[in-house]
Amino acid sequence: ADRHLLGAEEVTICYRRGQEHMNASEFEQDLAAANGVSIRHWLQPKRVIAESGKVTAVELEYTALNGDRLAGTGETLTLVADQVFKAIGQSFVPAALNGSGASIELEAGRIKVDSEGRTSLAKVWAGGDCIFGGDDLTVSAVAQGRDAAESINRALTSNGRA
Repeated sequence: ADRHLLGAEEVTICYRRGQEHMNASEFEQDLAAANGVSIRHWLQPKRVIAESGKVTAVELEYTALNGDRLAGTGETLTLVADQVFKAIGQSFVPAALNGSGASIELEAGRIKVDSEGRTSLAKVWAGGDCIFGGDDLTVSAVAQGRDAAESINRALTSNGRA
């Protein structure tokens, strides 16, 4: 399986505005597309559809700018899905992680982690685009989250503390 898609047959990113409004750089968008990710614009999520407790689809609504405000058009689209991830924007502020005299180690302005996602701070793991060497693909961040969770579990079960 392709490591970027983590075994998924199809990955679709739906963004509520146009391509020119995306925070992801053109390089990041091209990288996603080159790895089989479909990016669709002018769509906002309305509801997740589930049957027997499992996701089967997501209903989206087309959007448009009304002046400078984003508004739904009332027209919807349903995409078949078995997993749905919500991505939110963020800004990395390393100072927020530092306290009690401890300081998180950075490399090139991002958090330095080991192969399991451990940071220089005790009991703190990190992943995604805030880590050094991390990329801006959601599937990679999810994989790093899974790997960190496994590492945390090993730390807790091996000696009772992280």
